[in-house]
Amino acid sequence: MMGERKPFRRIDFPQSIASYQAITAIALPALRTVLEELAEAHGNKAGPWLDDLEARLIRDAKGTITEGASIEVEAASLKVGIDVLQMTLDVVRHNLVGEEKQ
Repeated sequence: MMGERKPFRRIDFPQSIASYQAITAIALPALRTVLEELAEAHGNKAGPWLDDLEARLIRDAKGTITEGASIEVEAASLKVGIDVLQMTLDVVRHNLVGEEKQ
């Protein structure tokens, strides 16, 4: 049926460094592309839309739960993931026209 939402796909994959490298190599550029498309829709200007999106993405990332890892490993891994997310947002924000660039 048109407009029908599909459920999330469950993906079983080898829990290996190579798998995580492939996920990262694909997901990060995809995220940046999506952010850049959103920025274009907002006139390539930073503003509350980006601040709100950033806050939501980081909040959601902090709520991530992993399985099969100790609390220490999970916390360190999530910190790296959040740092990379923040870096990606910072790069997009840097490339936008803001008050300081006008």
